[in-house]
This record gives sequence, C-alpha cells and structure tokens, in this order.
Amino acid sequence: MFSFKQFVIEDDRSTMKVSTDSVILGAWANVGAAKRILDVGTGCGVLALMCAQRSCACITGIDIHLPSIVQANENFRKSPWDDRLEAKHAALEDYKDESFDYIITNPPFFINSLKVKNPTRNLARHTDEFQHQLLLFHCKKLLSQIGTLGILLPAFEAQRFDKKAIHYGFFPKRKLFVSSREESDFYIVAIEYSFYDEPCLSESLIIYANETNAYTSEYCWLTKDFYLNF
Repeated sequence: MFSFKQFVIEDDRSTMKVSTDSVILGAWANVGAAKRILDVGTGCGVLALMCAQRSCACITGIDIHLPSIVQANENFRKSPWDDRLEAKHAALEDYKDESFDYIITNPPFFINSLKVKNPTRNLARHTDEFQHQLLLFHCKKLLSQIGTLGILLPAFEAQRFDKKAIHYGFFPKRKLFVSSREESDFYIVAIEYSFYDEPCLSESLIIYANETNAYTSEYCWLTKDFYLNF
C-alpha cells in the first residue's frame, strides 16, 4: 500500500503500479479548471486520484484489465472524493458521445522494444494492445474543443508521437523533460496537447541531486502536495 498525504492506494492487482513517473504526470498536469476528466488506462487509479485532489472535476478511469478496475474502484471508495470518481471496465473506443475537458494517460509505449517477461505488464505496456494512433483518434472525438490531452512518453517516442498528434489536429502547448540526474539525458517527457497552434512552453525537471540520492528541490516542490516526507 502507498500512502499519500490525502489518500492511499493498493496496486498489487493492477497492471500499472504507482511509480515516480506517474506521480510526476499527475502533479504536473494542468487539470485545475477541468470539470470532466478521463483517465485512459487507469490501472490502480493513481492519476485519477491525483486529479481529484487537484480539481473539482468528475473523473472516469477506464481500463481493459478487469482486476485493475476492481482495485481502482476500491481505492476510489477509500478516498475523500469517492462521489466524483468511477472506474469502468472499458476500452477507449467504447466511448462515443461523451465530452471531456481533460484526458490524461500514461499509455503503453514500448514500440519497437523488447517485451518484458510479465504477461500482465505486457498487456499494459506493449502497443500490440493499444496503438498511439487509436489513442489520438479517439481522444480527438472525446475532447471538447478547448480540451487538453496530457500524456507521458519515453524520450525515444516523444518526437514521433508529436508528428502523429499534429496529423490528428493536436498541438503541443506544454512539455516537461525529465531526467534522473543533472548529467543524465532526459528519459521521459510529459506533454499537454490542445487543438490550438500556439507557442509551446518547455521546462525541465531533475529528480535526484548529483552528489546524493536526495531529491532535488524542484522535484520536492512539484510533488509536495502528495508525498508524506515533503
């Protein structure tokens, strides 16, 4: 079990666990003004719960892995925002007529890379199950005209995803380049897309100080509303 300042999470039955990467996305996403949020591939529900803490939105988490949905709903019921949260056993294409202000996702992203050994993890991570093109196609239909898509991508995939996103009418408006240490290359990128072509704000984040394993002040500031020790 993971204990945060305002909620707790169990993730032993979920495809996607609580991770540093997911916490970064949940803390960074600009969801404050959203009224309806969709969390695609919700797993244990950590992103949905972080969005609930940071907004007044009604939030739906969806996942194709039934045990994840069961556990996400259990986590939601234990939270202070259970009346605004629900998890559904559904694929993204099952949604037809709903409109969301924000769609958030930490999707499977190991395109052209080796599959990991755990078959449940494969289901969550490998794009055999969930192609980025389908994600963009369905998000375009489900987002309001002023809506935002927030996504976490590995560095090797971000530029390729940008090109696909533009093809579907999305434009990057915020990017966060994350590296583990100052001397390291960035390994993930958090990106927000909208339907408006405007200048993109780019920022960087380093997780650990070079000389120690202590977290940087920037990382502590970003996640201070969630971690107990910050």
